[in-house]
Amino acid sequence: MKISAIFTSALLAALPLLSAAQSLKCGNDFTQLGMSKLDVLQKCGQPLATDSFCKPTDPARPPAQNVAACEKVEELLYNPGYGQFMTVLRFESGALREVRYGDRAR
Repeated sequence: MKISAIFTSALLAALPLLSAAQSLKCGNDFTQLGMSKLDVLQKCGQPLATDSFCKPTDPARPPAQNVAACEKVEELLYNPGYGQFMTVLRFESGALREVRYGDRAR
């Protein structure tokens, strides 16, 4: 009984950390999955570097007329400051889909 109560308490204490795991702090605000690129640029400013490429769409689904055979993917690299982790924000279909952390900034 005690072990399950301790485990439950630890899990509940970790929930705020899990929700912040997919974000980047910009000033007094955070990015959130689903945000548009424009919203992120307004909150965080210009990135250190950008990249874009075309990701192939699902090959099992036949492409509709006048629809590209790929989806544009954009990645923005941010340096949040000394000692923090370099952060890549990945946008698919115009929305923030993934936040990845790299090495510590110097």
